[in-house]
Amino acid sequence: MSDEPDDWGDKRLDEMFERAAAPRDDAPRPSIVPPATRQSAPPLADVLDFEAQIHGLPGQKQERIRTLFGLSNTRYHQILNRYINTREALELNPMLVKRLITQRDRRTAARASRTFGNRNT
Repeated sequence: MSDEPDDWGDKRLDEMFERAAAPRDDAPRPSIVPPATRQSAPPLADVLDFEAQIHGLPGQKQERIRTLFGLSNTRYHQILNRYINTREALELNPMLVKRLITQRDRRTAARASRTFGNRNT
């Protein structure tokens, strides 16, 4: 692997995921969330499989996220957005990941235009 900017960003993401997944022996950090309710991130493959199956069933999605993963809708989408930026996700299901990235980009653009208005004039 070279140290080009693109590779550097991927390496940083990989390092962040490895650190997050590694067991921690250091002193516990204070948290707003009680320990019994903290959830680890579901495996990448499970999240991508879920997204592939749930496509087109928006009414059921929030219920299933809570049931299958034990996460709030917001937390699930934070994890999903982090996952779809990884090389591993693209290798597992390239068409799905590209669709999810396109949807995210459209929503971001729509949110920006509502917030800041159309400034292309």
